[in-house]
Amino acid sequence: MSNLSDILQKIKKSPSFYLGRYSIVSFQSFLCGYGVAEREAGLPKTSENNKFGEFQEWIQKRFCIESTQSWTSIILFYYEDERIALDKFFELWSEFLNREKHSEIDNASDSSSSDIRHIKLDLYELLKQIKKRPPMYLYRYSILSFFAFWSGYKIAREQFGIQPTRQHEEFEEFLRWIPERLEVKTGQSWASIILFYSPDERSALDTFFELWSEFLNPE
Repeated sequence: MSNLSDILQKIKKSPSFYLGRYSIVSFQSFLCGYGVAEREAGLPKTSENNKFGEFQEWIQKRFCIESTQSWTSIILFYYEDERIALDKFFELWSEFLNREKHSEIDNASDSSSSDIRHIKLDLYELLKQIKKRPPMYLYRYSILSFFAFWSGYKIAREQFGIQPTRQHEEFEEFLRWIPERLEVKTGQSWASIILFYSPDERSALDTFFELWSEFLNPE
C-alpha cells in the first residue's frame, strides 16, 4: 500500500497525470480530496500528514510571513507561475524534510492507521457541498481543480482500503458516460472534454454539475 510520501513522488514525476495540469493550485485540490477521504474513513492523521501542518509554519518563517495565508498561496505569491510554484514546492518540501531538527518531528505513531473502517459514505452529499461552495473544497472554482480533488479522493480511498459504495460506482459510471453524452471519442479526460466545450474553467465546472443532474434524472 502506497503511503503519502510515495504518492508525492509519483506526482512530482507526472504532475499532469494525477492533477489534470501542472499546477500548485491543482496540487492543493488533490491534497484536499485526499484529506476528505481520510476524514470520512475516520482515520487518525499519521506522522506524514502532520508534517503538512508543520510545513505551513515552516513556510511562513522561511518567507517571513506573519499572515494566515496558506503555504500554497505563499509559494504562488513569490513564484507567480503555477507550474514553477509546484516545482518550488517540491524543492521546499525536500528542504523542510532535511532540516537539522527533522528527526524531532517523527514522534507521532502510525500504528492506528491499520484500523481501516469500511463505512458507507454519502458521496452525493459531498458533491452537493462542493457544488455549493467550490473554493472551500477545490481551492479554485475550476473543473480542473475538481479533477485534481477527485484524483486525491480516489487515491486515498484505495490507499486506505475503503470499498466503493453504490454511489461511488454510479459516479464512476457517470464519468464514463460524459464522453458518450458529448459525442466525443478521445483519450482525453472527462474534465478536459467538458473544458473543451466550455468558455472557461468555471463554466466547465457548472456544466459538469448540470450533466451530473441530467445523468441522475434522465427524461
